[in-house]
Amino acid sequence: YPAMLQNTQQRGRTMGVTLEALERDPFDGPVTIRIESTETQIIGYKMASAILVEIVDPM
Repeated sequence: YPAMLQNTQQRGRTMGVTLEALERDPFDGPVTIRIESTETQIIGYKMASAILVEIVDPM
């Protein structure tokens, strides 16, 4: 998925950033995420399912 990776990097979603899933619409609908506690974006289900995450304790 080279095009998907390029799009991801252009929108600030790179390795090491903190993402928070805010909302997911049903039936493979879009996912609303917050990047680094500042920017909110809506991404498609296919893009969201391609993101690898590590769950961290928010303390």
